[in-house]
Amino acid sequence: MSFLLRLLLRACRAAARIRPQAASLLWLTGTVCAAVAVSTSAQAQSPRAERTVRLQIRPNTTLRVQGTPALTLPAPGQPAETPDGAATYALTTNTGAPKEIRASLDEALPLGLSLEVKVGAPESRGRGATSDGWTALRPSAERVVHDIQKSSDSGVPITYRAVATAQAAPEDYRVTVTYTITGSN
Repeated sequence: MSFLLRLLLRACRAAARIRPQAASLLWLTGTVCAAVAVSTSAQAQSPRAERTVRLQIRPNTTLRVQGTPALTLPAPGQPAETPDGAATYALTTNTGAPKEIRASLDEALPLGLSLEVKVGAPESRGRGATSDGWTALRPSAERVVHDIQKSSDSGVPITYRAVATAQAAPEDYRVTVTYTITGSN
């Protein structure tokens, strides 16, 4: 930059010898050009830049159940319970509206056989969720957890308990339990 200014100064001195009015005009033009060049150079070399970024967070609720528990009933009238960790669930929800988890069977159990579930409550942000404790499973959806607020938890326990009377035929049974998360009623 100093080279350009020196060159401009020499040109002005030379012009002053020839025409004094031209030298003044040349000096003024050169000064304005130098100021613009310094300003443009300073802007181009700025270590900072800004950009506005738009972020949109959509409402999301997901429920995943893990584990395939198995129960062996020892004798009629004696209940069997799944061990800790045999089944768990993960829940993520970012909406504040209270929710509940409901559970249902894909079909009715045979006469003399009953199955119950106890679903743990997730750690909700704000008010705490509440487990409904042991709940008998049927083809109709039964509430097992309520008052779920914003949450992001995994490894929440699910425990099953079954009991059979003498009326239940001795054989292997398979049932599907469906869990659904809905808005609280």
